[in-house]
Amino acid sequence: MLGNNALVQNAIEQQVNEQVIEQDQLGFSPLKIYFGDDFQVTDKITIHTISIQDIIDYGEVDLYRTLEPFISNTTKYRVQLWDMGIDWNKISNQELFLILLKNINSPYSIKLFGEIDFSKFILQKIGVREDGSDILSLYSPEQDIEITEETQEKIPQEKLHICNNCGAEIESKKTDLALKCPYCGTYVIFEDRMKDAYKPDLALPFVIDRKEAIEIIRKNFAKKMFIPKDFCSTSSLESLQGRYVPFWMYDMETHVHFEGEGRKIRTWTEGDYDCTETSIYRLIRDFDVNYDKIPVDASKNMPDEKMDLVEPYKYTALGKFRSKYLSGFQAEIYDENKEELLPRAQKKAKKYTESYLDEYNNSYSSVKPAIKKIDSKEMNSYYTFLPVWRYVYRYQGTNYEFFVNGQTGKAIGTPPTSKARMFSWFAAVTFSLFFLAEMILYFLEVA
Repeated sequence: MLGNNALVQNAIEQQVNEQVIEQDQLGFSPLKIYFGDDFQVTDKITIHTISIQDIIDYGEVDLYRTLEPFISNTTKYRVQLWDMGIDWNKISNQELFLILLKNINSPYSIKLFGEIDFSKFILQKIGVREDGSDILSLYSPEQDIEITEETQEKIPQEKLHICNNCGAEIESKKTDLALKCPYCGTYVIFEDRMKDAYKPDLALPFVIDRKEAIEIIRKNFAKKMFIPKDFCSTSSLESLQGRYVPFWMYDMETHVHFEGEGRKIRTWTEGDYDCTETSIYRLIRDFDVNYDKIPVDASKNMPDEKMDLVEPYKYTALGKFRSKYLSGFQAEIYDENKEELLPRAQKKAKKYTESYLDEYNNSYSSVKPAIKKIDSKEMNSYYTFLPVWRYVYRYQGTNYEFFVNGQTGKAIGTPPTSKARMFSWFAAVTFSLFFLAEMILYFLEVA
């Protein structure tokens, strides 16, 4: 019975941790939706959340009828579309939206979406893809508003996925590529999301297995003072996940132009005199330096600074991506494209180059730059999967993340401090000192 209770407790704790992680990723508590708090996505986009009172005021049926066109896709309506003589595999989500427009109740849409009149939107062709299919958009001439397919196709649309082992429906985020089934533990690969631009070019297989990753975490963090007792317990380490993180890797060509003043100082002693000689040089550096495969993580779910710290990787084993690499691991597709991340790669290249330049000039006692220009441009880019072990430990309402390089075993993270253990330690030390002082006084009195 006790064992069953422990299992239930662990399941509850896992669910709570998942909810907290989701909240942290959103930057918004889902509980706030019950009070109608708006969710500010950007300075231009605000999502108005529906409160229980709104549902009462609007009427549940009318409200959901209003929302239905915005939360539907062709997969959801495949049966109804077949009955209408429409192939749900060929109709776009924009065309479905137009079909469902008649369900929009204008008083409610104005409350939810402002003054936008969705009934005025029309479907128009704005281009043709390489495969011959049309590129479509929704356009309102009166309001001069256009909704393009680009925003919808940036990340593959959500689809229902079934576990091949137990048949359970698997909930997933749009960026998830491989997940562990929460019911049977089998890892499921969403092949439909791994196509075209979302199929990785390269991948670096895992070298560190789960057992080794656990030992690395324990070796690096378990002996820290004042960490919580269960920090590295077996139950806590159940959250450890092996994950292929999407990266963009850039081949960069960097040009450097440097002008400045270098000084060399020589000191010596002649008799009773200390002598100093200062030589001044004009420095001119003008050269190119190339970098191969500068990595930049392309997942908003992974903290950039942590992914930078978990480097470096050894790219000798880097090769063409194979689906078999995903077996037994989680994975996600990128949600930041290479154009968005290019400035980060250029910043890295600049940092590398400045270190190289400093080393180049280290023969001088001091260097005073007058002109320093470092310009980098992309030569090639590669969509790549790199291996990372991720451990999330929740303590007193805060998530602490730890990462282990899945190839080299490099570990990063900062454990929490247990105030209870710290207090116990100081109490024990204080008692020991007090006892020692009492013993010294006793022996002094006896003497």
